[in-house]
Amino acid sequence: MEIEVVLLLQFGAAGKEGSQERMAFEKALVQDLASATCQDPALFQVVQMHAGSIIADVTIASSSANSAINVALNLVQQASFAHSDLRAGSLTRYTHTITCPALQVRSLKQPSDDPTPHQPSQPPPLPLLSPAVHIDRGEERRMEDGGRGGGGGGGGGGGGEGVTDSVTRGEKSGMSAAEVQAWRHAKRRHAPPVSLR
Repeated sequence: MEIEVVLLLQFGAAGKEGSQERMAFEKALVQDLASATCQDPALFQVVQMHAGSIIADVTIASSSANSAINVALNLVQQASFAHSDLRAGSLTRYTHTITCPALQVRSLKQPSDDPTPHQPSQPPPLPLLSPAVHIDRGEERRMEDGGRGGGGGGGGGGGGEGVTDSVTRGEKSGMSAAEVQAWRHAKRRHAPPVSLR
């Protein structure tokens, strides 16, 4: 899985390609990404850097604990909030956006201070789900439709799909009931990433 990290820094700050300065810069960036997601730095690799401020293409490998998709979504989510762990990093504090081209999602260009007026100013990172869970857009929409259903209809089963049915469908797609509830909870607490579609 690959993400594009845009840092609001002069490109010269990254050093020349192949230099010790460039190697140190890439190592610091990888460490920031790993610390923000509680992952092993060995799972991240900077494959290319180019100008436009600083644009770093970073690959993420899956681990036994989390899939690369979940880690990428976590970073996109954290980049949308001004007080996330990502924005506490030595380099990632200068993050402008993080984009995941394969999933067609991008963080907010203007990070939010508070997801809602009644929540703390420092939201926790998006919970990382198990490697078996892959939240695609079709499944996300189906889960949302299921959660909104359940109203109306007579005794003959005329109502929409309710929360229990949505959870059951999530289990059939590889998600446990607890993971479905965790996904829903995270979705309510955090603003969704911006779709590129």
